[in-house]
Amino acid sequence: LSRDPITDEQGLNIAEQIGGPNIYGFVGNNPLNQEDNLGLAFYAVDGTWMNATKGANPWQIYLETSERPRYYWAGPKNGRTGSDLMQIALGVYFHIQKDFCAAKAAGTDFTINLTGWSRGAMIAALVAKTMNDAGFVCNECSGLNRYKPVRVNWVGLFDAVAMTTDVGFPTAVPPNVTHFDHAIKTDHTGKQMLFPTWHFSGSNEATFLNFDGSTTTHADIGMSVILGNHNNVYPWIKNQAFAAGVGF
Repeated sequence: LSRDPITDEQGLNIAEQIGGPNIYGFVGNNPLNQEDNLGLAFYAVDGTWMNATKGANPWQIYLETSERPRYYWAGPKNGRTGSDLMQIALGVYFHIQKDFCAAKAAGTDFTINLTGWSRGAMIAALVAKTMNDAGFVCNECSGLNRYKPVRVNWVGLFDAVAMTTDVGFPTAVPPNVTHFDHAIKTDHTGKQMLFPTWHFSGSNEATFLNFDGSTTTHADIGMSVILGNHNNVYPWIKNQAFAAGVGF
């Protein structure tokens, strides 16, 4: 009965403004034949300078998932230093904590799925690690309860790129993450050297070529849908999410 809270970083309903999906829809407007019995939630963080109107892959998969709650964050705006990365990461962490605690207070299950591109992928990985290391503190029934670690069902990343190494990014898959998939580029020459791919030990990491046999760039991995689906990156990430139980 209520609107789906799909917002950009300014709190505007971008999906509604650009003619997106039905903002009152749930499980594909087919509740008799579809359900979200696992109580999964979905969170997407975009790459540097990216927002909903630019249509990068995190936004695309965010629009497609039937999981609720779901939320999308535009990427960092400071391209050179990524100085706003930690601010976004904290916003993501505390937003998920709010949703998690609300579910606990209602006595319902809550399982988290994360995706991101570039620095947004680093934010997603960092938030997953923080939920393992710090967990969440919820105020339930006038009492504080700590949940640690907090389970993360799926993390799916498009070419994670740090470009800064001073915020404690994980170098391995956090132990609270059940499924961790990472699609990476094959071109590491010229300007692409400005976007060094970050590797996570223990992840299901896959490299991709374009269908014409050419090497992939950072943009090929993170913007493949709006660039014409000229490689198999997006279907692979979506299939990995589906195999992990994420609904579409």
